[in-house]
Amino acid sequence: MEKNAVIAKKSGGIKTIIINRESRRNALDPDTIKVLSEILDETGKEKDVRAVILTGAGNAFCAGADLKWVPTADEAQHFDQRIWLFQNAIKLLYNLPVPTIAAIRGHAVGYGLSMALACDIRIASDDAKLGMLFTKIGLMPDGGATYFLTRLVGVGKALELTYTADIVDANEALRIGLVNRVVKQQALEHEVQGLAKRLAKGAPVAYRNAKTTIHAGVELDLDRMLEKEVTGQEQCTRTADFMEGVSAFLQKRTPEYKGE
Repeated sequence: MEKNAVIAKKSGGIKTIIINRESRRNALDPDTIKVLSEILDETGKEKDVRAVILTGAGNAFCAGADLKWVPTADEAQHFDQRIWLFQNAIKLLYNLPVPTIAAIRGHAVGYGLSMALACDIRIASDDAKLGMLFTKIGLMPDGGATYFLTRLVGVGKALELTYTADIVDANEALRIGLVNRVVKQQALEHEVQGLAKRLAKGAPVAYRNAKTTIHAGVELDLDRMLEKEVTGQEQCTRTADFMEGVSAFLQKRTPEYKGE
């Protein structure tokens, strides 16, 4: 395992997670995904984390799974265990109780794109290249891509991207809904940090309930969604953050949320 293959650092309520395998364009092998999963699991329990940034070192976000670890014929019987390592990392990322931002520069392809899609918000630099490359090597998309992609771009476009394995540039990714914003390469860190700082100052309980309810809304009918909204809103109204938000609004000042 490469030293510091995943780097995590915290500052001002923001946790930045960096995949640090620059020589492999941040492609992920099983050892690295284990470390990433441990960091994500830990992050979900940290009360002082209010926003998460996921990115890659150097000039790439993530080139997907590192094909150097593809099993031999003798090892193939255990391949499903390896796949679940990657699947579970996506679940941990998707279920983080705080806002998550993917900062995408360069290539985000294959499983790398799956990770970006599992984040709440995707900000791409104008040199970003995104693609579902799985079928190029005889695989189908994984890492939740079949779930996320359809919901973001629709069935037809999801199938087109999957069948063709075409790489789309940043502007096309923005047009079809794969990313939320595109910025100049040199402005990516500033843009992402600015948004993360803004979100880190928000009301944690409200964000958490909004996130889980919006996620559920993809699957539930209106009646169930209305019930979940009531449950979540009741929790929000019982928090000190709600009272602080109202007081700050009436006093025309910036609220100071504590997650209580």
